[in-house]
Amino acid sequence: MTSTLDLGKIKNKGGRPPSSIWEDITRGNHVGSGKYHATCKYCNFSWSRGDVTKLEEHLANHCSEAPALTVRKYLTKVLEREDKINKKRKIVGNNQLTMTDYHDSTKIPDARITRINCALAKFFELNSSYEPPTREFLSDQLLERELAMVNSTVASVIENGTNLTLAFDGWTSPTHRSIWNFVIMTPSREEYLFKLQDLSDYSHTGNYVAEVIGEVIDKIGPNKISAVVSDNASNVRNARKIIEEKYPNIENVRCIAHAINLITCDILKESFGDRLLRKVNTLGSFFKNSHQAGARLTQLIKENSIHGGGMKLYCKTRWTTASESVDSIIRLEPVLEQIATNNSNLLNDKVKRVIQTRNFFSNLRILSFVLSPLRKAVLALESRSATLEDYFLSLIQLSAVLKKLPRSFNQNFRNHCFTVMNERFKEFDDDKYITCFFLDPRFRNRPLKDKAYSRIVRCATTIGKKLGSDLRKSRALCEQIKDYHDNKPPFDHDESCSLDDPLNWWNLIDTNPQPNSLPRIARHLLAICPNSASCERGFSTLGWLFNDQRLNLNINQLESMGKMIMHWKSNAKKELGFYGIEKNNTRISETEMNLRIAKALAETNDDDDECDVLLNESLPNQITIPPDNCIVLIEHIWIDKFVDLSHKLVIEEVGEIPDDILDDSEEEYEHINTDDGNDEEQESDGRGNYDYDVEKLLDEFINEDVEDYEDE
Repeated sequence: MTSTLDLGKIKNKGGRPPSSIWEDITRGNHVGSGKYHATCKYCNFSWSRGDVTKLEEHLANHCSEAPALTVRKYLTKVLEREDKINKKRKIVGNNQLTMTDYHDSTKIPDARITRINCALAKFFELNSSYEPPTREFLSDQLLERELAMVNSTVASVIENGTNLTLAFDGWTSPTHRSIWNFVIMTPSREEYLFKLQDLSDYSHTGNYVAEVIGEVIDKIGPNKISAVVSDNASNVRNARKIIEEKYPNIENVRCIAHAINLITCDILKESFGDRLLRKVNTLGSFFKNSHQAGARLTQLIKENSIHGGGMKLYCKTRWTTASESVDSIIRLEPVLEQIATNNSNLLNDKVKRVIQTRNFFSNLRILSFVLSPLRKAVLALESRSATLEDYFLSLIQLSAVLKKLPRSFNQNFRNHCFTVMNERFKEFDDDKYITCFFLDPRFRNRPLKDKAYSRIVRCATTIGKKLGSDLRKSRALCEQIKDYHDNKPPFDHDESCSLDDPLNWWNLIDTNPQPNSLPRIARHLLAICPNSASCERGFSTLGWLFNDQRLNLNINQLESMGKMIMHWKSNAKKELGFYGIEKNNTRISETEMNLRIAKALAETNDDDDECDVLLNESLPNQITIPPDNCIVLIEHIWIDKFVDLSHKLVIEEVGEIPDDILDDSEEEYEHINTDDGNDEEQESDGRGNYDYDVEKLLDEFINEDVEDYEDE
């Protein structure tokens, strides 16, 4: 029996109460100095000597299995933790000076700027008694707090965000580990690394990849994600299909930048393009490896004031090099001809024959005309601001270019381009692309034909049903599509609001008292960033971190550094601002910035006039059709059924097309017929009815037979 004295001793036992960390960490044997062997209750990670600070940082930043509330709890603790004085630091006297003692003015005189440029240390004039922080203080406290701040930001984005895009891809590290990253992109195009995962121990089948993606989606929240995006490898393609079936509200999107590159590769497989690129690489390799010829070429480039650099080689894995290499030869045509004439002793016979071939440069101009929209498309579609509408617009522009190729030109190459485009278009015969194009206020119905309208209405109502719209909201959606098409209120806002981002225009639309059906669909589709370039950029960063001297970095360290770097890049203006920089109210939009970058990267062609003359001439190697033979011309492009390729909005985007390349034939522009032909009032408004037939609903609003566009 316990005595009263014993109870008093137990009750009045002194000492600091145990930390609340032991509610989430299993405390093991005592190892001295208030430290215990510790094991995480969620991920089973263990410490031989558990420090409370380290345990809190683990639950806040590194434990992938901890519940969201637990992570948020310890994130708050880490962020609120005061900086502790490093006990290992040497205590100095009270005469330690601070950096602010040397701050005299926000405006630095010219004399001091010169001193800064000469030696940065002279500007700071560091006191000899100043000691920088130790490595332990930087890595254990400062970086962990920064990581906690980044994780808190990502958690806040997920908690408050909607219409997020999840991009994923795989990468082989220098240590031959298969590392996959999962990146979240917001509608405002901020990028955040959500997770790095090492999948080296498993077979990357479609089912397994889908299982991993499903775990990520469940942690984020299925209702917060609009689409999953990846390249089109067979296993990830199957994984996306599984995800689409499991989560109907999540769109299945392949990386469109990869698709554009495949179109380029397919076009160049034909003998015309392949032969020209081989000659281009022959010239580039020769002048790169020949010291005398290369030096002479560089000298003539300077003397003739040719801008844009020297020759460039074509590489399949560099998506824009096909167009850039062709344009580089066109740009250097006068210099190459001068070398072939005056310095022929520097060239071998093969290079000399290539340069002096009469139709070589004129054929390059034709090939450049075809490849130019592909290069512009890749540059635009790799950006953060890319949308599904941008890809459809790129297909339209490329189709317009092919339609404008002269009929008298190399007919095999022309037919090959048409065949490639039609084959690739089948992969993107998806209504959400043309619907997203229609939802851009700059275009609406203008370049579209009659057949496109039924596809748009079908796609919008199908997506609305997947997002939980009942019959009443779907009927309102069809009415709103008609009003939007006819530019009626509330869809008559100024289109200038959409030049920077169509999503901004839709954020201004209010359909009260009717359901907000069409704006919801527009925000859902326009928020999707249809490329996995963010994953590729992340892997480039990891490759830079994972150099020959840092091969032992584990996956947690890589994830921490990757998260911070991607967060800083997405929030550079806020996180990397500099004191004293004069602010300007004017800003360049990301769209304008991308255009300027594309223009800067584009190769200038100073011989446009000469190009027109050469293209008018008959080409010696042009295929001649005997009277008793026939070559079938493939004149139909799939996208031509739905878009008027001769519309001025399309031609303006294509740019300047030489008159001798333009086709004389122009198709008559067809206006979209949007009369629904059904004004009868329904007996029920469809409120609460989620089991309805989309095709029957279309019959109420479209006065035409709904065609079946599924592939046979």
